[in-house]
Amino acid sequence: SKSSIDGWNVSGFNDNNGAVIESYCGAAGKDHVLTQKITLPAGTYKLVGYAFYRQKGAYNNAPDESHTIMFAGSNSVNVRTLASELFTNYPNAVGTAAAAFNEGKYRNELVFSLEKEGEIEIGFKGTHNDNTSWFIVGSVKLEMYGADATSEIVNASFESGLNGWVNEG
Repeated sequence: SKSSIDGWNVSGFNDNNGAVIESYCGAAGKDHVLTQKITLPAGTYKLVGYAFYRQKGAYNNAPDESHTIMFAGSNSVNVRTLASELFTNYPNAVGTAAAAFNEGKYRNELVFSLEKEGEIEIGFKGTHNDNTSWFIVGSVKLEMYGADATSEIVNASFESGLNGWVNEG
C-alpha cells in the first residue's frame, strides 16, 4: 500500500483519521516510511514526534522492542514502544492513540546540528517483523534552539489528512 500526505513521502501506511497515521503490518517484512526533505539554516535543532511502535498484538509482547526509528539526516533514535508509558488501558486504535499523543504521551526527541545551511531529510522508517505489529505517529515538531522551526515542515499535524490514497496491492 502507498499513500500521499501533503509534504511527506509516504509508503506502507494504512489509515488516517486526520490527526494520526498508522502502519499496521498484516505480514512480516512490510516497510513503513514517512519522510520529508527540508532546507534549514545552520544551527542546532530538536525534532519531536509523537509516535509509538507495538511489537506483536499487545503492549506486553516484547515491550522494549521497536522496529522504527525517527531520524534527521544520519542521526536517529528508536521510536518509543507502546509499553513505554503506563496506562490502565493501552491505546489500541487510532482514536485512543491520538488521545494519548494529545496528552503528551509517547514523545520522541532527537537533537541534531547543521554546520551550514542545507537540505536534510527527516522522518520515520522501519520494517515490521511480525504480522500483528503496529506503528502510529501523530504530530511532528521541529525546534531550532532559540526559535521554533515547525513552520518549515509541510503538513506537520497531518491536518489535511491522507490525499491521493493509492492501493498498490
